[in-house]
Amino acid sequence: MAEITLPPSLKAHQSPAGSHHLGLKALFYGPPKSGKSFALASFPSPIFALACGENGIELYLHPEKGDVSVFVGDAATYTEALTFALRHPKVASIVVDSVNLAFEDWMSSWEDSLGVEEIKGGNWKKVKGPWKTLHRQVMLSPKHVGLSAWPRGAKYVEEETPSSRPGAEPSKKLRILEQDSPHVEKMLPFAVDMTLKTEIELDKRFAPTSIHRITYMGGRRPVSIPANELYAGKFWRFDAKRVDEESPFDKVLKPIIEKWQQGAVEYINLDQREGEREVGEANNLYEDQLIGSCLASITAAVNLDALKTAWSNNEAAINALPPDKRAIVTRAKDARKKEL
Repeated sequence: MAEITLPPSLKAHQSPAGSHHLGLKALFYGPPKSGKSFALASFPSPIFALACGENGIELYLHPEKGDVSVFVGDAATYTEALTFALRHPKVASIVVDSVNLAFEDWMSSWEDSLGVEEIKGGNWKKVKGPWKTLHRQVMLSPKHVGLSAWPRGAKYVEEETPSSRPGAEPSKKLRILEQDSPHVEKMLPFAVDMTLKTEIELDKRFAPTSIHRITYMGGRRPVSIPANELYAGKFWRFDAKRVDEESPFDKVLKPIIEKWQQGAVEYINLDQREGEREVGEANNLYEDQLIGSCLASITAAVNLDALKTAWSNNEAAINALPPDKRAIVTRAKDARKKEL
């Protein structure tokens, strides 16, 4: 079999073909009280929970198992909390409830920081760049990560019907289109492995029942799972009246995780090219951010010992950069070394 050899500029970006990152990343979306927070709290403990904008998940956490929760209301706290959880060796699962409210707070924080009423034009990169790089780290983390979100609201579309009378204006009317998708920033659906919809089943009189439903809406399918076992539209039902009912994690995600090691190669209900573009942009932003941070540390070094420490603290990340970007940091280190 012919082997494809990558050039050095691409070698640093290579990921193992037919495989993916450990830890399962799931996005749950649905209306209020449909089971999103309960599903997130069923992830393996110890759980580090980010409660964003509403207090929904704390009730279901288990402090006796090491679960902790922090309330997040701005971009700085969200970044600090998520970074802490990603790096902490004892955190098994990270959950964000709700990530759409986290992004609203993120936007508001940046509007205050930039002194504008609305993020527009050139400010978008300043605002979304750090968000993308942060969730790139979520995507690559070996930890389990669960996110919840509200569904998108109805979309109003203006339709025109040509008049049958010559010269008359066409008639216009608004059409309401339901959007069955999570109300999240564009990067997130591609940063997670699967998207799941939560809902409560109604009876014949449209009254809520005790039956909760979780539906697989799309994502990546491990090659070890046959297509007829994981497909868009597959659903699981839970009876809230049963005291011995399995948890959402045990019933839905655990059987998938047990086969997750063998790789995920098939995209379901996702635009793969769009995903590659979003993830690629996040990766470039992360690399640029890393270079800036390294250059600042090198410049701040007051002696050779401090320079050595600055380099060793970032050496693994620097070595993972593409050759052209790694050279920027290396040249700066060598120049500072001569100065000192």
